[in-house]
Amino acid sequence: MDVPVPNRLSAPPKFYPETYVQSLLEAAKLGLASTRVDLGFDLSKPYAMCFHATAGASKRWSQERLIAVGQALSAKGIQVILPWGNDSEKEVSQSLAKKISGAIVPNAFSIADAFGIIAGAVITIGVDTGLTHLAAILGRPTIELYCDSPLWKTEGYWSPIIRNLGDKGQPPSIESVVQALQELLP
Repeated sequence: MDVPVPNRLSAPPKFYPETYVQSLLEAAKLGLASTRVDLGFDLSKPYAMCFHATAGASKRWSQERLIAVGQALSAKGIQVILPWGNDSEKEVSQSLAKKISGAIVPNAFSIADAFGIIAGAVITIGVDTGLTHLAAILGRPTIELYCDSPLWKTEGYWSPIIRNLGDKGQPPSIESVVQALQELLP
């Protein structure tokens, strides 16, 4: 049986309808307000989620490169948010934030809250980790950074607003990420 291969650029798959993604953001705003969770940043201002942490050290992108990209985002008036999941990741986030104008190390938030927070970001940039992939699955502008994973394994190939950069043993350059930012940001 001949079944045509779907064209991901002309008809990207939708894992979740846009109305659902927006409902996640609204629920996050309401939920955080009702529980008085203080994230340490304003969800109503444009922000970028920057996920630097991952289980494997070899999958991390260099801090110097992340700082350069963070500075490019900051220059565009976008809050750079550097989440963390444990004390050592928090220390890295704090170190990065000192070198990126206006960068914010948020307070701890739950995985349930992460859905809405990620849904509200103008862009997510991150290494090969679940929360970066969540942004792609939610259909949000996403730059996935591959340093030690084969690109084909988990790349968000289905959407024109996802950029997959780097590959196993070939971390992406600062220039390629800045170029992707220019293509994806309004």
